[in-house]
Amino acid sequence: MKAEEQPGTTLGLLLVLVSATGYGSQAIFARLAYSAGANVSTVLLLRFLLAVAVLWGALAVTRRIKFAWHIIRSRGRLLGLFALGAVFSGNAAAYFSALTYLHVAVVALLFYLYPAIVLIFSAVFLHERLGILKLTALMLAVSGSALTVGPPGSVALPGVGGGHIALGLVLALGAAVVYAIYIVLGNHLTAGIPSDVAAAVSMTGTAIVFGLGALAGDGATLRVSASAGASIAAIALFSTVIATSLFLAGLERLGPSKTAIVATVEPVVTLVLATVVLHEPPAWFQTIGAALILAAVMLAQRAPRVVPAVQE
Repeated sequence: MKAEEQPGTTLGLLLVLVSATGYGSQAIFARLAYSAGANVSTVLLLRFLLAVAVLWGALAVTRRIKFAWHIIRSRGRLLGLFALGAVFSGNAAAYFSALTYLHVAVVALLFYLYPAIVLIFSAVFLHERLGILKLTALMLAVSGSALTVGPPGSVALPGVGGGHIALGLVLALGAAVVYAIYIVLGNHLTAGIPSDVAAAVSMTGTAIVFGLGALAGDGATLRVSASAGASIAAIALFSTVIATSLFLAGLERLGPSKTAIVATVEPVVTLVLATVVLHEPPAWFQTIGAALILAAVMLAQRAPRVVPAVQE
């Protein structure tokens, strides 16, 4: 039996690892795009326009467009997925804006507090009991985030100070909160919908938000340099379309718990790439903070889901 399961498990592991590399590299590509002259609004608009074009194209080529048509005809489900995409636009805007104020390592680690925030939401809104493992995970996450922030001078990019540091921290934490909301809502709004269809429709909602922002004059433009365009294309294709597709394929083979644990390499990828590509190595206390946050995520995934019994 083990011999039969091994190939699928190994493939699932590889798929999730490549997916985590894609997700973990998006901050690096974003900073490279900024350095090449693109602003946040431009990066996000072009990212999602390109990603949506590829996702819908894939549905057409694989003849799965009929499944999307069923969703489009259902006004409630369509609006729900568009709303989900709009929520995700808030996460993306906060995360990519934080990168203009803070070091990549700080933004990535603060964002990775979202699993702990999901635990809190689950306890408050879904009435799940936390238990000792989840409470321990929350304490580790809080301790890790405190170490990640550290002294003000250790978190900000050169030339950033005062209120902009605080703004960057709020944006990074805000991205984590919004993403936690996205996960909780997504679990409900995408139920019974094929993952590729849900991704295409919801991401269309995200693209619409940034398209409206561009029409409102948020500074987005379709004209970028070749180097900026290459970085944006990498975000759209590798860090969005490919990463999402491989993650979902790996999820089918590993299951949610193992997938979540393997995916914890994502911030590690970000830290390594930030050090090698951007020459922004984390401070020693931020490395400890990263270890605590990763430990919190793994503890949270190992904890059983406990829902209180209904009183009759």
